[in-house]
Amino acid sequence: LRLLKIDNYAITAILGKNFSDYLVVKELENKNTPVKDIVKKTGLKEYQVNNYLKYSNAFSNSECEEYLRYLANIDYELKQGLIKEEHALDQIFIEI
Repeated sequence: LRLLKIDNYAITAILGKNFSDYLVVKELENKNTPVKDIVKKTGLKEYQVNNYLKYSNAFSNSECEEYLRYLANIDYELKQGLIKEEHALDQIFIEI
């Protein structure tokens, strides 16, 4: 990602969105919601929902929530200048 010069702000936003979607899909699956209804409720495409469901055992709901908080904290620290941009990526991948 460093070689591609992808912005750290973009990485935190993308990972945050993915974990947020993943958490919503997992919670709906736990309520035995059909895939078509999950697609309607989330606005995700059916293949995205199926991928999230396929790998649903990779993270628990509490882990997703924890990672969302962690990413929000990294984003805040980046915007406040509390951490250097070159260290943000390292911290994200060490934690997740």
